[in-house]
Amino acid sequence: MSKRRGHCLCGQVSFEYEGPENWCGHCHCESCRRNTSSAFTSVLGVPRTAASFTGRKPSVYVSSPGVRRSFCGNCGTPIAYETDQYPDEIHFYAASLEDPANFRPDFHVHFAECVSWADINDGLPRYDHSGDAEIMTDEKQSQKDHAGVRVPPPVIFLLPLLAGLAYDSAWAMGALAAVVWMLAGGFLVAIGLALLIASAPRHKRAGTNIEPWKPTTAIIDDGIYGYSRNPIYLGMAFVCAGIAIAGGSFAALVLLVPCLVVIRFYVIGREEAYLEAKFGDEYRDYMSRVRRWI
Repeated sequence: MSKRRGHCLCGQVSFEYEGPENWCGHCHCESCRRNTSSAFTSVLGVPRTAASFTGRKPSVYVSSPGVRRSFCGNCGTPIAYETDQYPDEIHFYAASLEDPANFRPDFHVHFAECVSWADINDGLPRYDHSGDAEIMTDEKQSQKDHAGVRVPPPVIFLLPLLAGLAYDSAWAMGALAAVVWMLAGGFLVAIGLALLIASAPRHKRAGTNIEPWKPTTAIIDDGIYGYSRNPIYLGMAFVCAGIAIAGGSFAALVLLVPCLVVIRFYVIGREEAYLEAKFGDEYRDYMSRVRRWI
């Protein structure tokens, strides 16, 4: 995912961040209004580890205990807001972005402090307190924190396999394939099962989800994951190839090819983009060390 950048009026203080925002919103609290001399402040929250200041170091004003507001010491432009309440986030002012037109707010917060002359009719949710907005942003973040893979990969492997077996396998005709094919297929199935057994339980031990439609909380780079970034999908491919051969189904073996294309681009492609955006250099380093398949 490309980086987004912003800067102050004179350009001496700049910032950048990579990956999706945790949330975007309009704040109506008096402190933010006075800090920016505006009716309300448009803010976006990003993980602190994904953001950095570039150029001149910003000046900092401690507006209240645990609250730090960064600004340019030369032109005075407000740049960012940090608070001990959210130690893992930094909040940038959206109007400082190089591309502020792409800012998409999700809500209004501290709306009880909204100035009477601000005519707000954008249809966004309005919260009187930050805690109310936190509930919404937590739910929204949990919905966004995944690779976006909606179809379970086992289903992607299983459907073409069953179709191929039904079309031309010896089993579909009530017979068995040649002994040599059954032995060869059984060998591949054994390899696939070994890969699955070596990889799947590591997700539980690492405390992260195995399903690609749920959040990934850790990069697993040891054990079998030190040799392949996708040992589970590799194992499924071996199992499917082995079953196709053992059943004497040329069609099932051929259908495995487009199946792997779907896995590569629909599943793995989305997972890689998600993990790179979430973990940054940690995942890029892992990609540089370990192959995608073998």
